[in-house]
Amino acid sequence: MFGYGSRIPSAIEKLTNLRYLNLSYNGYSGQVVPIEISRLARLVILDISNMHDNGDPILESPNLSMLLLKLTALTELYVDGVSIPAHGTHWSQAISSSLPNLSVLSTLYP
Repeated sequence: MFGYGSRIPSAIEKLTNLRYLNLSYNGYSGQVVPIEISRLARLVILDISNMHDNGDPILESPNLSMLLLKLTALTELYVDGVSIPAHGTHWSQAISSSLPNLSVLSTLYP
């Protein structure tokens, strides 16, 4: 959908009926995971595995809690290879409290 080294457009939030989003294995630049993804409340599957921005993939801003706040329909979340800093609330607490329907969580980190 997006080319290597490009940015995920903020207009992604307009895809309100989107159910599956796979952004894995891409060399995005700039803000790697835009907060606009959190507005896709109908997402059932989200894969942000191995997203890179010239180094280690980082999920810091937005942090995982902010990203998942409105994604309550998620049943599958893939964050393989993503470094998730624990600011305040530990990421596992954020997942368990925000995602009541989650049945698949993949968090492999080398």
